Amino acid sequence: MYQLQSCGESIQHLMVKLFKGYEGATDKEFVSCICLKKYECNEWGSIDVEKLMSHAKNHYMVMVRDKEWTTPPKENQEILALTAEIKVLKEQYLSGEADNCNTNSEGNKNASRIVAPKNKEPQIKVVK
Repeated sequence: MYQLQSCGESIQHLMVKLFKGYEGATDKEFVSCICLKKYECNEWGSIDVEKLMSHAKNHYMVMVRDKEWTTPPKENQEILALTAEIKVLKEQYLSGEADNCNTNSEGNKNASRIVAPKNKEPQIKVVK
């Protein structure tokens, strides 16, 4: 918080952003614990930013130490990355940015596309 303030950043909505970030974690138990803290904060206002960050850090460290923290398998991470990339490309396509990226100075679409040469079948010689 002090580093944010020293850089001139506002911390007015830090609690909201912390909850949003913590709720994006991959571990369901951690997220449910954060949701409970969010409920407590909304109902009684009994937690401030420093307590929330301390609680989240401690809970995470305990889960890691006890080997209870679950991360998505590598395949899921790759799927998430590809999904995000497809979303960006789709947005670019729908906004017309994709056409600008694939045109050259003459206006030919896909003129700058690099095409790899086709591999030839290897010739096998039979030696007797």
